Amino acid sequence: MRPGQEAPPTETPAALAYRRDQMLLRALHKGLSVTRAGRNGFVHTIRTQRLGGGVETDVYLAGDSTPYPANQITLLELPE
Repeated sequence: MRPGQEAPPTETPAALAYRRDQMLLRALHKGLSVTRAGRNGFVHTIRTQRLGGGVETDVYLAGDSTPYPANQITLLELPE
C-alpha cells in the first residue's frame, strides 16, 4: 500500500455471515455443489434461527440428516 492510500474496508462478521447465507441460498436454488470436510455435496435444506442479536444458520446436505453450521460449508465458487 502506498503512502496516502487508504486500506480497503474490512467486512464485519455480520456482513460475512450475511454474504455466506446469500451464497448458500443461491447454491440451494441453482443446485450448485458445496464441500464439507473434503466431500462434495448439495444443499438440501437451510435452517435459520435467531440467537441473541444474531442469526444462526444450519445446513442439511442431500443424503445426510446431520445439520452442519454454515461456516463448515465451503462453496465452490463459479465465475459469474
